[in-house]
Amino acid sequence: MLSLLFPPIGIYYFFKYLFFVGGSEEDIKAGFISLALTVFAIIVSIWLSISLFKQVSPLSPSQSGNLLKEFITPENQKEMKSLFQ
Repeated sequence: MLSLLFPPIGIYYFFKYLFFVGGSEEDIKAGFISLALTVFAIIVSIWLSISLFKQVSPLSPSQSGNLLKEFITPENQKEMKSLFQ
């Protein structure tokens, strides 16, 4: 559970179970499962971060140019002026 919620902690458990515990087959299996969950959680975190930043990214230059052109038309200036009052 800790490997999924806090991915870097899974690396600690990987080394703990693989090298510092008795070395039974179950301990080694637990270490590799911890490593796999850690890698999976890091990949999912990076993927979610990238998709979040794509949604929040600023307008492209062509979009911001079109937006500026819309604001400087006289009709829109009157509407903006009325909104600010």
